[in-house]
Amino acid sequence: MRIFRKISGVIAVCICAVTFCGNVAAAQSANFSGPYVDIDVGLAPNSATWNFHSFDFGARDFGFSPVNASGFGGYVSPSVGYSQQVGQTGLGSIVVGAAADFDVSTIPGVRTGCFHDIFDCLTNTSDLFTARGTLGLVPPGADFMLYATGGLAGANVFDQKFGPPFIAPMRFAGVAALEEGVTKFQLGWSAGAGIEIQPWAPGTLGPGALSFQAQFIYVGLPSTNVTGGVSVAEGISIFTLGALYRFSWTPRLSTGL
Repeated sequence: MRIFRKISGVIAVCICAVTFCGNVAAAQSANFSGPYVDIDVGLAPNSATWNFHSFDFGARDFGFSPVNASGFGGYVSPSVGYSQQVGQTGLGSIVVGAAADFDVSTIPGVRTGCFHDIFDCLTNTSDLFTARGTLGLVPPGADFMLYATGGLAGANVFDQKFGPPFIAPMRFAGVAALEEGVTKFQLGWSAGAGIEIQPWAPGTLGPGALSFQAQFIYVGLPSTNVTGGVSVAEGISIFTLGALYRFSWTPRLSTGL
């Protein structure tokens, strides 16, 4: 539910932005068609849930509650995509498209206590990418597009535990490998929303069109067994601002009624 509240909040902000800025662009029409490149920078708070399925002292197993390890890092991502205005409705122009991006930074985790603070748990995320479809709406008379987006996501997730020396002799259900750290690729999903603003008419700054965007994307990476007895699931909230350039464009589709 928290994910959907975040996405709803972004959509609400976008609606407010269109209401405020629509008057500025009322005399203009918008074009959001063509291939583009984009660079986005922002923040990526994340949370990893560690599930310990057994604590093996020979013949006896003890269950332990999941532990959340939170982190906070930066996000830098180039992307490519294509979008096309496909028609008009009473609410404005409909835009469909696709986009793919790749995070060139590493999203760090925070060490947090596991097993009543006997262990520390750490999760770092790198090589994060998304491949998404987009569905947008350009309101009448505005050079802005509100859009929703969703699709696949994947990343290399590094998980590591730290423990005091007296724990080492214990048979801990395969967790010994985590002392050195384990990296696994995880494939999940992504969903979000945003607003793209085109302050200048296409052709003003060259043959293409320059836009700016604000975007929120949530990435969910499912629970994956790291070693025997231990699995980790991660969620990442990505808030970015970006600049986008379309290399080609068709004559702008008027959004006026």
